[in-house]
Amino acid sequence: MTPCAHGHAADPRMCPTCRRAPAPAEPEPLIRGVIHDVLGNALAPYLADHLTRRLFDELVASGLEIHRRPT
Repeated sequence: MTPCAHGHAADPRMCPTCRRAPAPAEPEPLIRGVIHDVLGNALAPYLADHLTRRLFDELVASGLEIHRRPT
């Protein structure tokens, strides 16, 4: 059997580093893309409204006259 790369033991199964559980796998790209699309589509309208309101509030606070067009 080949020695442990970390120098802990001759048997890699006895090395505390070698026998650690592997890191959890990342979500598959398809799932990650779906999650991104769903969250992006759900949050985009809220963020757009919120940022537009904040922008207008900051512009009005700076002394600019803002005339909104009727919608």
